[in-house]
Amino acid sequence: MKPLLYLASGAALAVVAIALFATLLAPAASEGSYPARYLEALEAHAGVPVEDAHFDPFVQFVTHMSTPDWRDYFDRVYADTLHFSDTLTVLNSNTVLGEYYGRLHAAGAQTSVRVISRQISGNDGYLLWEMQSDFKPLGTPRRSHTIGVTHLRFDAAGRVILHQDFWDAAQGFYQHLPLMGTAIRSVRDSLQPEA
Repeated sequence: MKPLLYLASGAALAVVAIALFATLLAPAASEGSYPARYLEALEAHAGVPVEDAHFDPFVQFVTHMSTPDWRDYFDRVYADTLHFSDTLTVLNSNTVLGEYYGRLHAAGAQTSVRVISRQISGNDGYLLWEMQSDFKPLGTPRRSHTIGVTHLRFDAAGRVILHQDFWDAAQGFYQHLPLMGTAIRSVRDSLQPEA
């Protein structure tokens, strides 16, 4: 059992090291921890009461992210100043977010999103979704299938001012990366109960 524990410990350290390296490659974000930035964004971007129609432009955008006209949908959705976090990066401006989506599109990432349900609670809107992505980390084709929730808030014009995704980035993205994927799968497998 000790070799398995050493393997899991080594794999966990490798995951942490690679995650830190990946963080250095992500677009610049505001300082502070992930929870602190999200809590600050909740205070800074109170939004307006959500109506079901607020979701429609956003849903149209996420279902057209991989199409040539993605930018037309994007430009109708996000406010100039916002809080955006997809668990991979945190951004605060429409311009930088557009560049981020542009890089994903230029890299050939193909994404299919299906919205499963919509929930409204005052100024907060939530979408439960299923996503399938085809991407090429380091040139190797990969397919990811995941599920998640997006927390949205809107301004008076109906544009998104807060976009916070909640999904399992290890399962949906990182496990598909060379080296990191092996480490994540090793840790996951070592934590499974013995049959």
